Amino acid sequence: MKFSTTLKCLVAMSCTLIASSALAGNSDYCHQPSPPTASGSQSEFDEYAWKTFIALNWPVSKTERGTPDCSEDLGTGTPSWQTFKLSTEVFLPNAKNPGSWNAGYQDPDNSHPLIQYAKASHNVELASVHEAVGGWLIDQQGNPTYFQIWVNQIWYDYVVKNDFYNKDNFGNDTRIDMPDNATEVKSSWRILTEKDDHTRYVTQQSKVAAFNSKGKPTGQFQSVTLGLVGMHAIVKAPGFPQWIWATFEHIDNVPDSKAVEKSGPNGNYWTTEPDPQPGVIYSYFNAKATNANTSPCNNGDPNDCIAFTTPNPLTRITPIREDAAAQNQAYQGSSPVKDTVFEHYQLITTQWPTMPDNPGATNGNPTPTISANVTMESYIQSTSNCTNCHGTATLPGTAVRSDYSFLFNSAHSASKNTY
Repeated sequence: MKFSTTLKCLVAMSCTLIASSALAGNSDYCHQPSPPTASGSQSEFDEYAWKTFIALNWPVSKTERGTPDCSEDLGTGTPSWQTFKLSTEVFLPNAKNPGSWNAGYQDPDNSHPLIQYAKASHNVELASVHEAVGGWLIDQQGNPTYFQIWVNQIWYDYVVKNDFYNKDNFGNDTRIDMPDNATEVKSSWRILTEKDDHTRYVTQQSKVAAFNSKGKPTGQFQSVTLGLVGMHAIVKAPGFPQWIWATFEHIDNVPDSKAVEKSGPNGNYWTTEPDPQPGVIYSYFNAKATNANTSPCNNGDPNDCIAFTTPNPLTRITPIREDAAAQNQAYQGSSPVKDTVFEHYQLITTQWPTMPDNPGATNGNPTPTISANVTMESYIQSTSNCTNCHGTATLPGTAVRSDYSFLFNSAHSASKNTY
């Protein structure tokens, strides 16, 4: 929700404290921060989310994959998380061992990472443009949104050490328990054209799958510049076995929503509506659209969809909370974020378990209840709850919970051809 001048004054003290802490040295920001206690405030967890976002985006070492170079400044090189391992680099055809973490790593500024489609299954290309629920997402320029999932070294080494990249090793006696600070990053990207200001985006030069008008892969690939539009940062922080879930978006995705009082047959009621800012060209918002937030596929049926090139207009259903908005204002306006590409990104919300050690609390009683990124939960924004959704994740073919990760559904068998 946008701040009025009065509200800005009310939060000025909080913002000043945050801004002053943001003037600290690089070493305070280039590594994963420690989380608050479970009884902490929303504002504390939102600050933790921003520090996590900064650490993940710190320029990577030229010799070690996924390791930040703390001697560099934010925004001067490839973000560390973009050299994590893609899920398609973990789960290889016929359950081949994916090897050591740093094998074959090159200076990413000389060899920028491409989207790699390991031919582990015929659905890999489809997965690259399909959201978890609701089908695909086409931006206002008629181009698809692409998705990737990355894992850090702690996550990767645990899976490789235990041979959990091989589906044959999954049974009812399997136990998946990721170590502390295991991290998954889910990212969403849109194709940048000459109409876009590329300097406002985290980018990657990539090869992406091409699709026909019915959303089926053609088998062809095109080289494009992708701009980051959404990012889930999911960390199994110490003391939080249900993980901490933070989600960020590009500020030009859609306008924020504002609360509006309206009258109806049963009296006045409150609702939300978009609050577009003058001069901003939004990537997924169309003020004239009457079908915003509508899945392109009827009831999620991939065989009953509108044309793949038809834009899917979006609005933000749940306004950004004041806690997150205050942290956004503080971090975007101070070092090390100010005057970097990252000032064009904003925290949407942070979700954490308020009762992480209570076995009677379903998934640790996560708060806030709703957690949605418009580019990844586009059509389920009003019901999306990251922790509760991922709490249902199990190893394929078993009832064994997979520690809040659906990635194991991508595992293949070494005992039979899985193409």
